[in-house]
Amino acid sequence: MFHTTAEEDKDLLSEAAGVVTDLVKASSRAQASLVLLTDGTSSSSSVSKVLNGVESTWGVGVFEVKKIQRRSGNVSEAHFASVVAQARQIRTASRNVFVIVVSDDPTFLSTFAESSRKGRLLNWTTRLLVVTRMTLQELRDLVASYWTFSKMNVVVLNSEGNRRRGRRYSLYSYLPYQPGGPQMVKVGTWTANLSLRLRGSLFQEKYSNFYGAQVNVTAQTYIPKWKEKVVKLPDGSEVTRYSGSDYLALTVIADALNFSLNIIPTASFDKATAKLEEGVLFLVAIGFSILPGRLKRYDFTRPFDTYKTSFAMANPKPQPSWYSLVYPLSYEVWLSIGVALAGTSLVLRLLTHYAEGDQYPGLGPIAQVVYKILLGQDLVQRFVRAPSTRLMISCWLAFSLIIGVAYRSNLTTSLTLPKEPPRIETIRELVERVDRVLLPFYGKDWVSFYLNSESEIYRHLGEILHLGSAVEEEMAKLEHNHAAFIESHLLLNYIIAKDYTDATGRGKLYVGKSYFLTTFSAWPIPHDAPYKQQLDKCLLAFTEVRWAG
Repeated sequence: MFHTTAEEDKDLLSEAAGVVTDLVKASSRAQASLVLLTDGTSSSSSVSKVLNGVESTWGVGVFEVKKIQRRSGNVSEAHFASVVAQARQIRTASRNVFVIVVSDDPTFLSTFAESSRKGRLLNWTTRLLVVTRMTLQELRDLVASYWTFSKMNVVVLNSEGNRRRGRRYSLYSYLPYQPGGPQMVKVGTWTANLSLRLRGSLFQEKYSNFYGAQVNVTAQTYIPKWKEKVVKLPDGSEVTRYSGSDYLALTVIADALNFSLNIIPTASFDKATAKLEEGVLFLVAIGFSILPGRLKRYDFTRPFDTYKTSFAMANPKPQPSWYSLVYPLSYEVWLSIGVALAGTSLVLRLLTHYAEGDQYPGLGPIAQVVYKILLGQDLVQRFVRAPSTRLMISCWLAFSLIIGVAYRSNLTTSLTLPKEPPRIETIRELVERVDRVLLPFYGKDWVSFYLNSESEIYRHLGEILHLGSAVEEEMAKLEHNHAAFIESHLLLNYIIAKDYTDATGRGKLYVGKSYFLTTFSAWPIPHDAPYKQQLDKCLLAFTEVRWAG
């Protein structure tokens, strides 16, 4: 419901209906929707005048938010957020959207700027027209202070002159990156006599060239993607040198888009992404796995790498040295030898009993003799005079010779190449045999991801996951407890090779052969970042080279 005002001078939209219509027509695209948002001072007749003059091929949404009073700002801001959420539904359902905001109130416009960013109303393909009658200095201050007006695809239509001399409208666009620094430039004018006159493109590209401007980025030490080293210069000062695949990629992109890097130190990955959400950072130059939980807080560039998650554990401790006497033969062979020993002893006892009588030894002494023959220590001949007994002893001698040769050969081999105890290598073995699996302190997104997985194994893994501290600290604890640590296989292999491998090449820790998960990774950027298209275009070259290689 729109309120009609008798004072036509207060109805800004009624005055600017003609120029708004011309601007929409001049910049209209196929299947574009129109969203009109006013502060309650526009009459229904002025709204109808604009809508009748614009032929929208997709749809129209008209919203009204009363002027925001500072005393009741919270209520009005909540209402504003609700209106922005409804307007966003139109934007997400449409291929192209043209948003028009009409107000003279700086508080209204600033609240719109904040709410539209939080509510994700705009992206770079959305065109925003702000219609106002502010002074030029007020307009400069307002536009430069808010991300929505300064960074997004925005044109400001500002009324100049008065009724006696005829209304004149100027069109301004804020360019954050110019050779002389950020500038608000005039891109056109409109008068009743000369209609619309443009000085080039109405909605200009802002991010194809940064003209050497500094942009804020951050990262964390993450081998081999990002490495930091403090170097002492000859004058005694210290400077941080950066290296790694992501850093080198970032420098190439900075050269292509002509910007310089202002690397802001951050204490953790969580603090880095928090600064990104606040709008302090241009991007986080470390490849993050693209997970559903992360997409709710920030966006990503195009994927250009893969993130393979694996686990590290302590190598199983070797068995006591006397176990080496058992290793040459399998447990089945040892059992068969025992059965053969008992059976041969029993048969010999029966043969000597029926052939020689009870004057010969009993079962115990005969078993001792058979055992000595097996070990190659003795051959008692006083009870082997019968042919049947001699045949049995000959068979046992042949059996002992074969077993002895096999045992001695395998014993030599096992002493030369010690047998390693079995290790956990797969995710199924891990969840079945380990009660505690650790993640770095910044891995809470992974816990949520595994717990909400459709896979039973992943859900079981999520139940035994625990957040720990830094990677190096947690890996140092693995030597003394039966636990596993999850991270990128590249980082795990690097740390093990650097800190947990002796001169012989044996590592105290090992990395499992099975990957938990392979995901695409990309750089985190703010939601609906207007420069995403330029970054994606540059990263496409790295992706093509990677797959071509």
